[in-house]
Amino acid sequence: TPTLAIDQTFSPTWTGAHTFQTNNVALNKADPSLVFNVSSSGDTDFWIGVQDEGAGDDDDLFYIGDGTSPGTNPFLTLDTSGKFGIGGITAAPSYNLSLLGTSSQTIGVERQTTAATAGAGLTISAGGAVSGGTDLMGGQLTFKSGVATGTGYSKIIFQVAPSGGNGT
Repeated sequence: TPTLAIDQTFSPTWTGAHTFQTNNVALNKADPSLVFNVSSSGDTDFWIGVQDEGAGDDDDLFYIGDGTSPGTNPFLTLDTSGKFGIGGITAAPSYNLSLLGTSSQTIGVERQTTAATAGAGLTISAGGAVSGGTDLMGGQLTFKSGVATGTGYSKIIFQVAPSGGNGT
């Protein structure tokens, strides 16, 4: 199959739209990346790329970040086992979904902006047993608070909105 292979710095200058008429585009180098450098001053640039760990042991990381220097300021990280990191994770994520930050993190469903529209639900579900077996347990759903030190403590809080509230 036809492939466009780019093995070096490739900086063509084009005007208008151009299409590569091949089946694959390959970036063949250590730490291959694409930089989306917006020409407008003050606009945000982005990059996507693979950071090659160099040891030949299949632990490279795929990143998406901002700026024009690939490998710096990543927002999203994906490792070769499918673990996904959000928020500046620069090493392999520890969990299937890892969130990094210096403040609390929230996972939620965006509120609708259309008037008279009900809110969308969010379901967290553990895996179920496959039928055909006997006395098989379903998956366990665990909520775990953070580790506290000294006289500190951690909490698990369940909060519901009362009927008739404005939801803000």
